[in-house]
Amino acid sequence: MRIQIKKDGTIVIRLKEEDAPYYDEYFNQERSQIAYGKHKAIILPYYSERGELAEIEIYRSTLRGEDSDFYPEVEVPEKLPWRTYVFTFYHVFGDIKKTCADSYNDLYDTDERFFSSSGLIVERRDGGEMRPSEIMSLREDFYKDALEWFTQAGAFYDWGIDSVYFNRKLFFWEVDERFYPNTLKEFKRNMFEMIRLIYGEPDHVTEERRIDEIFEGEIAFDFLVEDTHLIVCLANEESFTGEHKELSYRDVVEICERLIEDSYEKQTFVFHDVLPEREEREKLREWARGKGIEIMDTVEFICWYYMKRSELNDNFARENPEEW
Repeated sequence: MRIQIKKDGTIVIRLKEEDAPYYDEYFNQERSQIAYGKHKAIILPYYSERGELAEIEIYRSTLRGEDSDFYPEVEVPEKLPWRTYVFTFYHVFGDIKKTCADSYNDLYDTDERFFSSSGLIVERRDGGEMRPSEIMSLREDFYKDALEWFTQAGAFYDWGIDSVYFNRKLFFWEVDERFYPNTLKEFKRNMFEMIRLIYGEPDHVTEERRIDEIFEGEIAFDFLVEDTHLIVCLANEESFTGEHKELSYRDVVEICERLIEDSYEKQTFVFHDVLPEREEREKLREWARGKGIEIMDTVEFICWYYMKRSELNDNFARENPEEW
């Protein structure tokens, strides 16, 4: 055993002379804080690939909180608690730590960890293949989280997030491409490109048309894909002047009710406007489900596009493994 003190005052206890990249997300986030009076510290245990305790880091805590947030003592597991997945926010250079958790939703501070890394790798702790339902569930959780928290740093506005499942690992990484539009021309061009990449060439594309009789200043154009799915794109002329048009629940319902066509099996409405938030948005989702339609804003559609593109990536990687 070796004990080392770092320049920042962190004490490192080396129990085994081997790599110790693994840690338990729950312990490090929920059980690692100890205190006695005004003295507080954070205990972070790390484990070897075999799951054996190999290293403990102890550093003084400057966190403030209630006494109930800290423990007078903690029992450090000698074996890494069994979790379903290993999540690695990897770096091209530098130390790489691997956190273990039962789901993506168990992770903390995912936005900061993703931004400070080169991407995320998810794999099963038992080393096995993931079922298609597992891959879908992990992706849904990731992209939902990214839509809520990553957009503040430009995700789906200035850059995208791609994904592929390959060689028993699920990858997520940032891509330097932009589909968020600044003009009506860009809106139509970018929607066409995303739809083409997912569905192939649209069966029909309409010209832009003003629908002032439904809602003043609103412009619409349609894409028909697979003969049965109509995608209606809408934007108010104000939404391209620097300030997006804010629509109420009643505005959106009125527009959609006037444009719903029963001749299509599926109908999606994509608004480049500000849709209602919070209670009104949930109310709108319930209304849309009752009508059998989908309602999204532009950023949600772009996020959905990357989810669908990841499925194409999976197929390509499976058929062309030498190119990944």
